[in-house]
Amino acid sequence: MEYLQVSILVDYNNIETISTILDFNFNINSLQIESPENKNDFVKHDDSVMVDWNKKGVLPNKTSLIFYLQRNQLDVLEKLKIELIKSEINFELEIKQITDINWGENWKPFFHTLELSKDIVIVPTWEQDSANQSVLNHENIIKMDPGMSFGSGTHQSTRLSATALNDQNVKNKKVLDIGTGSGVLAISASLLGAQNVIATDIDENSIKIAKSNAKENNIQNIDFIISDLLSNVKNKIFDIILGNLLLPIHRLLLPKISALMDEHSILIISGILNGQLEEIQNLINDNNLSILKIYNEDEWVAVSIRKK
Repeated sequence: MEYLQVSILVDYNNIETISTILDFNFNINSLQIESPENKNDFVKHDDSVMVDWNKKGVLPNKTSLIFYLQRNQLDVLEKLKIELIKSEINFELEIKQITDINWGENWKPFFHTLELSKDIVIVPTWEQDSANQSVLNHENIIKMDPGMSFGSGTHQSTRLSATALNDQNVKNKKVLDIGTGSGVLAISASLLGAQNVIATDIDENSIKIAKSNAKENNIQNIDFIISDLLSNVKNKIFDIILGNLLLPIHRLLLPKISALMDEHSILIISGILNGQLEEIQNLINDNNLSILKIYNEDEWVAVSIRKK
């Protein structure tokens, strides 16, 4: 099947606005965010690359928001260009036609064994035989190859979430993972001893990939649900709730999340930039929640929270 890799290049400070347009107008919330210095063109494409742009000014802190569409979704691109122009934000739009036949092969040079948290290691399938023996002897190994969904463990926000999860006593706990992406955090919770996990995502392809990743790791206690935030998760109390999401989604989520928590529940949110922390702190306080700990890596932040 053919896909389109869509890259929207914007100034760093406009990530939030563009992600809001993608989410609310097009239900696109599985994003890869890259600065140009770290960008690797890991996807091979043919000579029929399409490049389209609307460059209305200099982008001094250029950042790429990358997502994927099926080849037959060209109408979405036309509508997206209209919305971007209406936003009056300086941007560039780049579209590449790719084929998923060598998807995993193209990722191999850029995806290696990594420590997700002190108790979780991710090993791609092609390194299982060559990984250091100390890694292979690790108690909790997630076998995972990159897929077309957010959160395969390489991004700071995923690692911060995993670190915050690692700080909790997960054994025999009921866990909810909102916006599961690749399923890496839900699988981590299961490996750390969770009684059961519900993992949701609005994107059907992400759910498919997450299910495949769980099966690859012999995980059987995760229920994967297609759901827009909490729409299909009601009348339940969870011990631990994970939300590796972007700020516009946290704005919607935090006023509703208390209904799924009791006084012992822990909420872990990430996908937050340093410059957004003050707003997150205000949202937490306004919704009768309190901060337990703040985690930082580079420009990204995660927060562990409980009810007041």
